[in-house]
Amino acid sequence: MIAMFSDGTTRDVTAQAGWGHSGGITISKSGLITALNYGNFHVFHNNFCWLEPLRIPVRVMPEGAFMVTVHVAEEGGFRLDGAQVTGSSASGTVTADWWSGGVLAPVSGEVVVRVEKDGFVAQDKQLTVERDEVVDFELQRILTSPTASTASTR
Repeated sequence: MIAMFSDGTTRDVTAQAGWGHSGGITISKSGLITALNYGNFHVFHNNFCWLEPLRIPVRVMPEGAFMVTVHVAEEGGFRLDGAQVTGSSASGTVTADWWSGGVLAPVSGEVVVRVEKDGFVAQDKQLTVERDEVVDFELQRILTSPTASTASTR
């Protein structure tokens, strides 16, 4: 972090700034960013002297790969937490865990996105991924039939 002062001078204040991040990455006191996951994240400094905190976007993704953000709701539009989300393509399978916010990455080309949750009908969607995408799923509950009553004996 280079600070420019009103007299025109500059100074490296990286070590004096308090650094933070939005997850998926870590940042050292010296400003070195280490990726823990693929995705879009933010690095920010927690005030250096009089400076306002600054959010710096950081994208961690292999060249030519993209992210598919999956929103899952149950019929009627109510958000449905805890669904398992996978993306399968010729290059392999990726899984979105709950902490990733439903983001499949890295993906590209023809991808089948599958959403599953106990008590709901699983659903697949075929996508051609050539850029970051957002895809919505609306899952239907599995209807259970009443159990047949057992015949009584006399």
